[in-house]
Amino acid sequence: MRLVFRQGSRYFGSASVGFVASGISWAVICAGMATTLATADSRSAGPAKAAQPHINEILKSVTCAKQIGETLRNWKTQPTWMHSLDTMDGRRVFYAPTNQIGKWSELKIDAKKNVSASLIHANSVLQVTWGRDCLPLAGISDGPAVISARSGDFFTDDDLARAIKKHPNTLIYAWSPQMPLSIQGLKEIQAAAKKLKFNLITVLDPESNVSDASKALPKSFSRSPASLRRFQSVELDFRHLKLHYPSVLVVSRGKFVGPMIPGLSSASDYVKFIRGQLK
Repeated sequence: MRLVFRQGSRYFGSASVGFVASGISWAVICAGMATTLATADSRSAGPAKAAQPHINEILKSVTCAKQIGETLRNWKTQPTWMHSLDTMDGRRVFYAPTNQIGKWSELKIDAKKNVSASLIHANSVLQVTWGRDCLPLAGISDGPAVISARSGDFFTDDDLARAIKKHPNTLIYAWSPQMPLSIQGLKEIQAAAKKLKFNLITVLDPESNVSDASKALPKSFSRSPASLRRFQSVELDFRHLKLHYPSVLVVSRGKFVGPMIPGLSSASDYVKFIRGQLK
């Protein structure tokens, strides 16, 4: 059974997409998510709050806790839950990565402790609820890549997975030709990557114009066709790369480390912030 929900509209990053306004929805991945900080360090703090102890206590008391836990384990959900903004109808929202790049689990919990769980992928969203007998009821809706229906050469979750497999130590830098500081930061992050001996991936704001970006690239920056790819990635969206340009994500030994680092820094400061996450 395939269900496609297109009522209302919801912002997915900076792009407006048709989706359900109430009921099934994705985690809020737009600027409204930035209500709490993961650490006290404002330069390396993430835009949502770590929620693992809190969600564990909640899941012990919800209806059908055993079945929900089995579903999350089957999805290979990692024990790194984050707490997002509540939905408009008051449900609490939690989200966590799985062991596969580009697939994330999301939980919505209402005041009566009823739970809906979603497995979010670029092409599809699987949503599961449980009735009084705790038997699962599942539905599938289009994922963000299908709904946005953008054309062009994009940096996707598959590209990200291949890059990390090839280069387990990688920095991911998001920039926009409309954000001058993010242009200035290109040479700084390139120098930092060289100092740290990390691979560097630069990705463009999905809403940017590639021609404008090509003109904006500094001559001193070692460019390649990959430097001008806009990103369309569930993984990078959930890790908040759309919230600020520039922003940096750190991958060490094939795993994402720490929250995204927002804002322009010198090469030496980038090195300091990144080394701080590697400890």
